[in-house]
Amino acid sequence: MARNGRQLLYTAERVHALVASMEATYRAAHFETMVELKRLQVEVAELRDLMGQMRAARLAVVNAEAEVARQRAVLQAWQSERDPGQRLQ
Repeated sequence: MARNGRQLLYTAERVHALVASMEATYRAAHFETMVELKRLQVEVAELRDLMGQMRAARLAVVNAEAEVARQRAVLQAWQSERDPGQRLQ
């Protein structure tokens, strides 16, 4: 159809189809973004859990090292008090 002697480049149907196509593309991209976001949230939760486990393990190592140090100090104190020439009672 001509308007003012010009050929119409876009008809109403073509504009509606273009908008529908753009909307479908947007919805697909949005869906993919939400899927990726959920995957990343799951991964972050797993990493937080792993970090908590690592902190607990490190705390256990620190506590064990402290206990060993205390026991060594007790042993050293006991050995310094005992005369090796004396018989054990």
